Amino acid sequence: MFGAVFGGALFTLYAPGAAALLRMRRTLIAATLGALLVAGVMLAVQTALMSGTPGDAADPELLEAVLTGTGAGRALAARGALISAALAALVVLPFRSRLTLGFVTALSGGALASMAWSGHGAAGGGVVHLTVVVLHLLAAGAWIGALVPFGRFALRARGSLSEGEAAHMADALERFAGVGSVIVAVLILTGVLNTWFLARPDVVGVLFSELWGRLLLLKLALFGGMLAIAALNRFSLTPAVRRGVTDEEISRVAFRRLRSSVVVETLLAFGVLALVAWLGTLSPQGDMMM
Repeated sequence: MFGAVFGGALFTLYAPGAAALLRMRRTLIAATLGALLVAGVMLAVQTALMSGTPGDAADPELLEAVLTGTGAGRALAARGALISAALAALVVLPFRSRLTLGFVTALSGGALASMAWSGHGAAGGGVVHLTVVVLHLLAAGAWIGALVPFGRFALRARGSLSEGEAAHMADALERFAGVGSVIVAVLILTGVLNTWFLARPDVVGVLFSELWGRLLLLKLALFGGMLAIAALNRFSLTPAVRRGVTDEEISRVAFRRLRSSVVVETLLAFGVLALVAWLGTLSPQGDMMM
């Protein structure tokens, strides 16, 4: 959910025409509220796990102790404060101002980056490893967050589109193609570095002999599927959407393909996120994280 806020805000910055058409302000407000709900659930779960009693998840004193007395709790508190500030900015400040959008992007990016302090990146890996994890989170959020507006537009395209609406979508796809190249490069580089930090010195052995490694390979396979779809979108679908601006028949076919692409890519993204959550409970050496 934090990635959806960051990626959606970033999308609004580089594709303002499509963002205005899709009323992204409402979408981002809904996403920030969802992120706050997720943060509350995470706090309750952490509190219950630490106390060993599910009923203690709502105990005010224990909740405060987790927030102020643990590293994960302090990171969660910072995450909640940042996303709350982003919500306030979305509600109070003029949405079409690039200053507002930059502010929301920075705040939500900080909230997303704080998740690095709750996982393997904070487990004694040092500043370099933590930086790698932060960059990986931001790149993943930028990609997954963009699926939300693209999905909304694809659903909107079930009806008739004006030439201006189709042009806005073509512009958004073309701009995302450039942003996406940077995102993919960062994801691949940081993914390789993160695997090295976690599984060294026997990276190959861990990948094939431990559950952590096999899950990582499955995650990479799903990520490879997302890359294949992204390449197809960039070199085939995006030009088709541009041609469809002035050709209604081409436009219908292109947006039908876009709907299918977004659905498949979203399913793969959910699979990746589920595997990331599972991997976060394991160490590369096969022991459960405590």
